[in-house]
Amino acid sequence: MWSRLLLFVFSLALLIAAFVLVVFDPFAKGSRAGLQIEYQAGNASVFLNDSYLGKAPLIEEKLQKGDYILKIEPDDKSLSSFTTPIYLEKGTLSIVVYNPGPSTKESSSTIFELRKRTDKESSVSFESYPENALISFNQQAMTFSPLVINPVKPGEHHFSASLPSYEAQDHSFLVLPGYETKITVNLAKNTILPLEPAGTSPAAGAAASVVASKLEEASSSASTSAVASDSAAVVE
Repeated sequence: MWSRLLLFVFSLALLIAAFVLVVFDPFAKGSRAGLQIEYQAGNASVFLNDSYLGKAPLIEEKLQKGDYILKIEPDDKSLSSFTTPIYLEKGTLSIVVYNPGPSTKESSSTIFELRKRTDKESSVSFESYPENALISFNQQAMTFSPLVINPVKPGEHHFSASLPSYEAQDHSFLVLPGYETKITVNLAKNTILPLEPAGTSPAAGAAASVVASKLEEASSSASTSAVASDSAAVVE
């Protein structure tokens, strides 16, 4: 009889413990968030709040949601490091695409962050550095950043960001239902300028227009890249 009573009490204790774990989530398993670093220049060390996370490129899916300071240090010391604030939303994968150059101005990055909306709508917002970049969304007419598009149909979308004398950014990404996708674009300075024919001296206004057009065409064809459709994927 005592053994049956002890077995009953033990089973009841296990049931209560399981209930507490599922409902109250004391270990915060339900708040896990993911981070993916896309890096094409070899390897780099990744830090979150000065804690070493691993070598890029990487995917880490067991992080706690919240605000962090992300730092990417290329193994190649001739390339510039990258530091930025980033928010990790629970149940989602934030994406950072970093293409380093010899200096900060010659480096580019695109950051995809997600935030849960209370109204269950989906939206996309853009910020760029420098400001007032030309944003094309789903091949639509261009407009200037900062920019908010609301509502946006969930699914795969595409954007490009460009400025005269800067390398263009071109990406595809997923919009999740009930989330805002915040996209922050840092454009790299284009240091390769077109040569002016000897002996010519065009008027300043006309020259600026022609140079801007050529730089946009060159940068668009030379620096087009794509993030696979998992750019805003939900962490399983």
